[in-house]
Amino acid sequence: MTRFGVAKHLGILADAGLVTVVRDGRHRRHHLNPVPLQEMHARWLNRFTATGAQALLDLRTHLAQETSVQTATTPQSTVFNIVIRATAQRLWDALTETDVPRSWMYDSVLTSTLEVGSGYVAGVPGFDLITGDVLAVEAPRRLLLSFDAHWTNKLTPSRPENWNTSLRSPTAPAG
Repeated sequence: MTRFGVAKHLGILADAGLVTVVRDGRHRRHHLNPVPLQEMHARWLNRFTATGAQALLDLRTHLAQETSVQTATTPQSTVFNIVIRATAQRLWDALTETDVPRSWMYDSVLTSTLEVGSGYVAGVPGFDLITGDVLAVEAPRRLLLSFDAHWTNKLTPSRPENWNTSLRSPTAPAG
């Protein structure tokens, strides 16, 4: 496939919302946007079929691990992109509300002052799901947190990742 063919396909995927384009100097980085895929999953698969399909995928992964040599992989960044019909302030308040269970985030409670340099914990009673530090705050448009997940022992211990939340008007250009 030619470079122009790849560019055309990426443009179509970006127009469909399946790929998010992030500009990085002269470069354009294309990231899979898992939000519309999750919407399709929720619409087309019920809990039974999703559980059965996941069990088969887990079996395949388990068997593949027994027969293949493990190689190191480069960590991959993920960019989530979704349009939410709400004011930036209302969305900011939902993201930064502390000491209240958030149904959209596994009923976790965010505990922090959300000041640059302070730490934060998102968890449920007796278990911290995510810990990290507040790296940047530009209310109500940007929140940058380090992100160290603790919800499964399958995660390999490493340096915390960053969670960068940027809010923009739907009419603003992507990237």
